[in-house]
Amino acid sequence: MDRALPVAFVTVYCVIVYLLFPFFSGSLRWMNEWLNLPECTLVSGKYVDNLEYLNQHQLLGTHSRYDLRRDGRGAPEPSPAQTLRVPLSPALESFSERHPRKYYYDEGRGVLVVVGRVTPEEHVALRTMAKDATARNSVDDFWFSSNAVQDEWEARQLSSEERQFLFDNRIELMWQAPGNWMWNWMWHHHAYVLLPVFEYSAGKPLQEINTQYGWMNVVLLATVLEWLGGVTLQRYLCAWFGIYLLYYALFLGLTWMLLGRRPALAVSAALLACSGLSLMGFVALPLSPGWSPARHFLDVFVIFFFFQYVRYRSWKRLAAGHAVALVGLANEMTFGLALLAALHVATLGRAVLESKLPNLVDLVAVLVSALFAGLILMFGRVGTNHLLPYYLQGYMSQPLEPAIMAGLLLAAAAGYGLLWLSRGTTGYLRPVALLLLVYCQGLLVYYVWNTSRFHFLSLLPLMGLTMGVLLALTVEANPGFQRVGKLVGCSALALSTFVFVLGLGIYHGSRAQYERIFSTHQVHEWKFTRASIESTVDPAYFESAVQLLVKYAGGDDAVYIISKYDNIVPFLAGKYSAMPFFELSRFTITESEIQRSAELITRAKPRFLFVDTDVTRSFLPDAIDAATEYVGFLHGESVERALRLSALGEVFQRVKSQYELAEEGLLLSVYVRRDACSPIPMVKGLQNRAQ
Repeated sequence: MDRALPVAFVTVYCVIVYLLFPFFSGSLRWMNEWLNLPECTLVSGKYVDNLEYLNQHQLLGTHSRYDLRRDGRGAPEPSPAQTLRVPLSPALESFSERHPRKYYYDEGRGVLVVVGRVTPEEHVALRTMAKDATARNSVDDFWFSSNAVQDEWEARQLSSEERQFLFDNRIELMWQAPGNWMWNWMWHHHAYVLLPVFEYSAGKPLQEINTQYGWMNVVLLATVLEWLGGVTLQRYLCAWFGIYLLYYALFLGLTWMLLGRRPALAVSAALLACSGLSLMGFVALPLSPGWSPARHFLDVFVIFFFFQYVRYRSWKRLAAGHAVALVGLANEMTFGLALLAALHVATLGRAVLESKLPNLVDLVAVLVSALFAGLILMFGRVGTNHLLPYYLQGYMSQPLEPAIMAGLLLAAAAGYGLLWLSRGTTGYLRPVALLLLVYCQGLLVYYVWNTSRFHFLSLLPLMGLTMGVLLALTVEANPGFQRVGKLVGCSALALSTFVFVLGLGIYHGSRAQYERIFSTHQVHEWKFTRASIESTVDPAYFESAVQLLVKYAGGDDAVYIISKYDNIVPFLAGKYSAMPFFELSRFTITESEIQRSAELITRAKPRFLFVDTDVTRSFLPDAIDAATEYVGFLHGESVERALRLSALGEVFQRVKSQYELAEEGLLLSVYVRRDACSPIPMVKGLQNRAQ
């Protein structure tokens, strides 16, 4: 077993490298994440245009989807059966506002449009607004025709070709259509790190940058990427996933140190650490920076120093552990608080576990670090984290099921029960087990406020290590358990091996599905200075938008942009958004953010404003009907997307009178300030050093 243990650990680490390699190797293929951007799918031996095929075959509903090449600034042509020709009135406007998930008024065509069918209740409400018999008959026709069309659509049978088309596009639609946390695949999620890093590199003051995942991470990554030659997507991904490799190397070393005397439990913990990555699957694994160990990277050092303090009673090691925990708190509050609180409990609880009073060194360490922690929380905030209050209030999160809450409470009780059963031991692992147990409970806050399984899987390495330490303590402390110690170890190893194999199966299955996208879709090569990838979306649409920014913004790094593409187009152009939020559609949660964005434009008076060409249209035609095969479950999310994007139109409407159209493009249009002939005060970024 002495030789088998290092072989097992090296093997596990090699598997981790294998799982992550595609994401930092620079060879990643990128699927189309944007719902309204055209792409082509291979159907019956030839490529067909997705938007045209979906609309011609009505695969996502009876309504037509928006096509930027055809519809321009307006909504697509609605089906006559789903329109009611009626002048806009306060009563009709109120009706539309009460039913924003189904109805919109097309002012250009003078019709009320329903996406789906008119219900009996809605029919009665519309009929009461009718002023005469002719209007009431029109409402009746609207009711009958919308239901007849919807009934016919739901009853039809898709051809094998149509089913295959939907099947081949299901994964991309799963990331294009949602409007909640699954909004785009990697561009949206990694923008929370990549764009702050780019902004800092371009000279934007750190206090004005959104540092949701830690301001030190932003500064460190920007420094490293500058040293490597500048901020690009390829260099960023290499650096970001390199953090995974470094952390897991340290974590496996810590696991070996704590559980080396129990090889079966040590290997079990290592396998679970790897399984936390593989169980996510190939598509979801790189999705969110929140799952990266970068946010809690320093916990391995804190656990190590505390372990060394308990073992050797060196106050210097204890001081080092508290100092590192304070650095983690300064960088990122959520995980930093959980780690520091666990360290305080373990520092004071060590003596209690040994039936003693805390000594002076323990008390001084806790009091001093608590004092510095208070100062950091009050005065040490660097950057901004605008979404944190909304996360804490439960916005943008999935509800916590009672069964899950009960399971978490039972798991915590079991952990403390095992800690109590180990009371017969005087070894150095028991205080470490207390530290790990309390820390895991603190980390579960991250899972509780959004009960995505991926949030839990990202914490699985620490959960597995904690369970391994608790089992090792229980076996060592109880003579009765020592007789079945091998059975406990073998059982844990068998279970973790099963999970490990299951994870590899999930990873390879999802990877095969993802790779299939590129065999069934036309693939394009992107050759942007900051993004060189292969993708199913034609880069020409972004190239034209980038040209507009370069043409009108000139040498200014900061641009004022109201767009659902503001997390990619400015970056590709070597610029960043001067708006209050780098991704406006994600951050405009309430009226407050809409007003703040409009007031900034009014106050700053930028000469040029870059706006989505379709910013004021209704996005309800993009919704996916609930009866659609394969992707019908995305209906609610697709409607949520439409409502979220409507906030961009609201921001533009509040400043529109100050601007006039200068140039219209497919994705973006440029508006020039009406008094542009006079000197214009405008925020200027520093010259982009990443150029």
